[in-house]
Amino acid sequence: MALAASDRASAWSGPSDWPIRLRLKGLQGEHAEFNGDYVREHRRLPGLPHILAIWRLESGSSVLYLEQAACLIRFARTVSDVEHRRWFLSAKMSGPPYACRQSLWAGNLSDWMLQEEPVQKICLRPIMGRWENLAPDLGMSERPVARQDQAAVKEKSDTLPYTKGRCHQWMQNAAVAELVQNWKDEIDAGAERSGYNCAQVKVSHSSKRDRSHLAVSTYQAVLCEDASDTLILLGTIEVREESESLSLTLTNFSDKMFVEMLWDGWAGKDKEQGKRRGQFGDGLQSAVVVLSRDPGVDLKIFSSGHEWSFDWSFPSEVAKAHGKEALRVTTKASRQNLIGFDCGRDTRIKITGLQKQAFDESQFLFLCPPYEVISNSSGDILLSGQFRGCMYVREMRVLQHQAAAGVVSNRQGLNIASQNPGQSRDRIGFLSDAAKHLQTIQIWKGALSGDNQNVAELLYDALRDRSSLEARAFHLYATQTDQIPPAHAKLLADVFAARHPNCFAILETDYRGHKIVTQKLKKQAINIPQELFQVLRKNSEFKTPEEYWKMQQEQLAKSAERIPWTEKYHYAVTICQEALRNQVSYEVSYDSDPGDDIFFKLSGALHDRKILVSRVSSDGPASRAFIGIGSELVGIDFPSGTERVNAQHLKSPRFQVLVRERPLSFLNTIMGWRYPFKLQFLLRPAELNENQFSLVCREDLEVPFVALPGRNSSLQQAKFVINTAGCKFHDAGDSYHCPYFATQGVCFCGVDHLLTAILEEMEKSFNIHLNKIQKQWVDVEKNRLLRKHEKVYKVQKTQVVLRPPGTETASQQGFQDETIQRIVRSYLSGSVENLSEEERKILSAVRLVVAEVETQNWEKRESSDPQAALLGSQLIQFALAIHGNIHGLPVKSQMDVYKNRLSTRALAVGSPEAGQEVEGRVGRVAMRRLEDYSRLLQPHLSAVRVPPGNQSLLALMDAGIQGVTLHGAPEMGGAHSFGTGEEGEPEPAVVVDDEDEPFGSASAEDKAFLQLVRGILLQRERTHWSTHFSKLTEEIRRQQVTIPSRFQSTSGWWWLMQMLREWHSVFRVGSAHSSASNDTNPLISVVPKETHQ
Repeated sequence: MALAASDRASAWSGPSDWPIRLRLKGLQGEHAEFNGDYVREHRRLPGLPHILAIWRLESGSSVLYLEQAACLIRFARTVSDVEHRRWFLSAKMSGPPYACRQSLWAGNLSDWMLQEEPVQKICLRPIMGRWENLAPDLGMSERPVARQDQAAVKEKSDTLPYTKGRCHQWMQNAAVAELVQNWKDEIDAGAERSGYNCAQVKVSHSSKRDRSHLAVSTYQAVLCEDASDTLILLGTIEVREESESLSLTLTNFSDKMFVEMLWDGWAGKDKEQGKRRGQFGDGLQSAVVVLSRDPGVDLKIFSSGHEWSFDWSFPSEVAKAHGKEALRVTTKASRQNLIGFDCGRDTRIKITGLQKQAFDESQFLFLCPPYEVISNSSGDILLSGQFRGCMYVREMRVLQHQAAAGVVSNRQGLNIASQNPGQSRDRIGFLSDAAKHLQTIQIWKGALSGDNQNVAELLYDALRDRSSLEARAFHLYATQTDQIPPAHAKLLADVFAARHPNCFAILETDYRGHKIVTQKLKKQAINIPQELFQVLRKNSEFKTPEEYWKMQQEQLAKSAERIPWTEKYHYAVTICQEALRNQVSYEVSYDSDPGDDIFFKLSGALHDRKILVSRVSSDGPASRAFIGIGSELVGIDFPSGTERVNAQHLKSPRFQVLVRERPLSFLNTIMGWRYPFKLQFLLRPAELNENQFSLVCREDLEVPFVALPGRNSSLQQAKFVINTAGCKFHDAGDSYHCPYFATQGVCFCGVDHLLTAILEEMEKSFNIHLNKIQKQWVDVEKNRLLRKHEKVYKVQKTQVVLRPPGTETASQQGFQDETIQRIVRSYLSGSVENLSEEERKILSAVRLVVAEVETQNWEKRESSDPQAALLGSQLIQFALAIHGNIHGLPVKSQMDVYKNRLSTRALAVGSPEAGQEVEGRVGRVAMRRLEDYSRLLQPHLSAVRVPPGNQSLLALMDAGIQGVTLHGAPEMGGAHSFGTGEEGEPEPAVVVDDEDEPFGSASAEDKAFLQLVRGILLQRERTHWSTHFSKLTEEIRRQQVTIPSRFQSTSGWWWLMQMLREWHSVFRVGSAHSSASNDTNPLISVVPKETHQ
């Protein structure tokens, strides 16, 4: 535990001293026996002054020691090996002894060597908590030095100025925590009076059952010498679990209380100096009030030779009139002396009738089982899952988050080492959000000092969890302050680089950056949350995709060494020039005032003036006609003829107003044009010449092209640098990367990269934007020119050497893995932008295979009852998901269980159809309870809403089932609905009347209705014992059946019963077992076919 000063009174020694215990992990094989907990020995080895400290393995003879000169920590098998300087394991710490001490507390050791060979994944960290292996003989133990000048206690009753309203929000656990805190403060004080450091206090634990078979847990605070069996017993805590309550006994030896301690503001000098957890002198009083006002709790104190009891009384008539009782303490002489306890010199607080949850050992770090820590002067990071969501102040828990939705909790437990965190530091909600953020930042920053890579990995995982307290705190300080050191951000960036080599970190919402990484840099983009991204930004070397691309462009622009032109790159520039020089004509018609649909501006020298489009409204006729910025107005087409616009025409003074940007309506006014007219435009995207281009080769840069603007920032005055490493043409060796080679035997990739880069630079640097149609024209011209110069880009084929499977080279295998991963990502995302033509064909084949497999899994073709087999298969998966979640099984583990044990293939023992038959048996058994399953699932499916339309899943499913039954009836009538009415009722069976019977004499309208009623009854006979009249009417309503027109105005459903009775040869209304009282809701059934035939 970190200390700000050497005299800090705590159970933690902190950086001011060496840790008491260390835990070694990570050794394998024959050296695994040296893993374990090492305990510090305070004695020095004679004749070895160069050794700063020494630790011995609790369960063995190996020794861990520190060498002062080399700043090394070494492990020897025996003390004799230490004396002869023989070791088998070592690690390095940097800096002077104090810095080494900090490194050891922080678990920041490097250069691990095992028998002169470097090893990885070795971990040595301090451990805290109670001493499980310590079993003190309390009968032989000594007592600490007693306090001096203790006040005398007399038999009397004192009324204290505390009412029952004091700390009204406190529960029993808060009061118990205050008493345990005071107990630990007196333990530390007793250790100091006896000449020891509070860090030498060891808390042991034992459990047993008494004669009544009740569980009893005992905690003993002791001091023990390394080379002696003498123990000093400082105090005990006994927790007895009774049938419905809890009893707690706290004992401090050689320590007495006096009544004045119950006064408000009473605190000892050590507490006032900040050497104890308590400081303000109100904790004991509050705890006594809270426990005394609970009628089920009995509180007794035995100290200074007296028994202290508490009750309530009216101190005055005024208080009695207002009903305000005050706490009264009564002291009676006592000579209790039981099991080493002497009421005359010791103190014991006994509480009975507590609730079960009033005491929790995890609330006190000194009572917890051993756990690892990373410590510094600001506090401690508690490395155990049991502390997740917990914050402690000087070993006392003050905050515990529950695993509930919307609750922000810390990924690692934190212990704040502040000496004065504020009054009532263990009260409910005393830590504000600002305090939690500040303490979290300070503890983690202290742990990261010294380039601690282990801590950086823990923090990296915490920042990736956007719901964690660490993520919120670091995001706040990274965006609003400058308190995140760049060195710490670099440590986190190193963690990312180690976990994701050759990948690029981007903000999860940076879609443009994702495109740059995947399409331009050809790297894998790793999405990271905003919280981690803002911290990484504090590292000057961390770049966003845009910044990285711009940096590479700047480096390419500074490249001075030019290389000679090759034929491929010469024609690539020529093709791009001619494609961009290609003129495209456009027209837009106006029948009325155009308003501000389009703006013009005069451009060019006096002898070469042009009217160019400077702005286009977003949703007007010009935009819909694909008129773009930079288009040249070349003519106006009137019904009477066409007027051309040329440079000579533009010398007229009336056109001088276009020196400034003007709308078309203004131009129409000064020119006197009459509607309707049609404007004719011509666009030549770019006029480039060969002298503007130069060629370099920078293998260390991914950018293919960069523009160097001229003095007037015009495209014609700019210079362009082409990087052959970015605009790359494939050769025969890597032609499998080329999308053209497989079908055409050529490689045009360099031309594509160059033209794409030029278009981007035109938009970015020169504000020349081509719309979709214009880009298509440029692409068409490019393809025409590529076919013209196809011979230049022909790839010479080489002999293909066939290799047996598994003998591919590492580069080929890496390419295959990369290609497979890219195809899989495209399949999952549905996007094929990053795939070549060949890879898209592979993806299409994969989709066909997956679709066929899914079809086979659903159709159950090998089963004698496909409907039952499908139902059984789905129920098996449903049951596995339920049991897996109950037992905390991860998703991947559930998938493995299903694949290896419960899938159709796993169940198919002996024949392919055996698995489907097993599923069929499950389905047939479940068909008897379909209504129960339907009723169980209905409220859950109704509660979930799905956009758009905010429909429930239940409504969507019912609509789908009804659509299937309307347009094509299923093979069996077992499709269930979860709709209104009786949940899980089957759809009506399809009934076919042979020879127009048995409803041959009915009208067409009645016949359709009667057939549907008969189908409903036949379907219900499959899954129900009987159908009452009310159930039949509900089913008819649910099916939304058209009622015959002659009954639509009839109120109620008596006409239906009368209609069924008229068709007594087909329907049976009532039965021999139905009573007269049930005549309004009789049983309805279908007469067997043999009867009415």
